[in-house]
Amino acid sequence: PSVAFSGFPEGERLDGFLATVSSLGGSVVEDAAALSGSTVMVVEPSPSVSRTIKLLVAVSVCDIVTPEWVDACRAADQFVPVDAYLLGECTVSSKGIKVPWDAA
Repeated sequence: PSVAFSGFPEGERLDGFLATVSSLGGSVVEDAAALSGSTVMVVEPSPSVSRTIKLLVAVSVCDIVTPEWVDACRAADQFVPVDAYLLGECTVSSKGIKVPWDAA
């Protein structure tokens, strides 16, 4: 699948996620304009989900999952179904507002 990431700071953790997607044969989407072909958006829910352009576009075209999905894919050495990793209740941005996230 195509995979996009949002809300992750540059660094070793993100680099590891990008390497996992590539090693499993997936492609990484960097640009919000290219998200229409993405199937999965991975967001960093801690301490809060940042409202980025990528995330706002992805809501209508992607499954939104937590980083644990990438960890599970790495452990299984293949892409796994997203159902168990869909984003649930989260805090949005820095406003401290908890909202139920209905990924359906």
